[in-house]
Amino acid sequence: MATLATAVVVMAGIYFSQPVLVPVLSAAFITALTAPLVFFLRRRGVPNGIAMAMGFFVDFVVLGVIALILSVAISELSGEQERYVTRFQEFYTELTAWLEAKGAHIDFGAVLDTVNPREWMGAIGNLMRGLLSGVTQLSLVLLLVAFMLYELETFPKTLEDLFDDHKNLKAVHLALHDVKAFMRVKAGTSLVTGVL
Repeated sequence: MATLATAVVVMAGIYFSQPVLVPVLSAAFITALTAPLVFFLRRRGVPNGIAMAMGFFVDFVVLGVIALILSVAISELSGEQERYVTRFQEFYTELTAWLEAKGAHIDFGAVLDTVNPREWMGAIGNLMRGLLSGVTQLSLVLLLVAFMLYELETFPKTLEDLFDDHKNLKAVHLALHDVKAFMRVKAGTSLVTGVL
């Protein structure tokens, strides 16, 4: 019973900590991508601080370019939405005429009602705005990346100290088991929700 209660608390904690976990995991991913560069620079004799700063600069530039591309794409999409809708309607008219000339009689009115180009363009715009809002968390992610890059040098020793004590290792295994249980429940719930 205590294990079930612990699992519920861990699952609730993971669920409600999503606003914090997403930037932390994003930063961990970016750090994992940058770590080989930092390690390479260290092996070449570059001091730790400079290697970390260079890795951070690369991350900053790459994420900045991604943010710039997204913002330009959103502004262009917003300005050209009517032209895309008009072009889609012209394509629809040409396709209908061509198919009827070939003898195919398809009710594209129902298709056009289902696939409303204005709604599709709005959905694409909302998706891109959502991606851009994710980029606004960039300052937090970059701060975490800087911290993680700084800790790269001591991280292996910290892990060794943590796992040297078997009691700590057992606690980590229990926590991982609870997290896996939560992920299975979350995946099953998402699957059922997606099917419905």
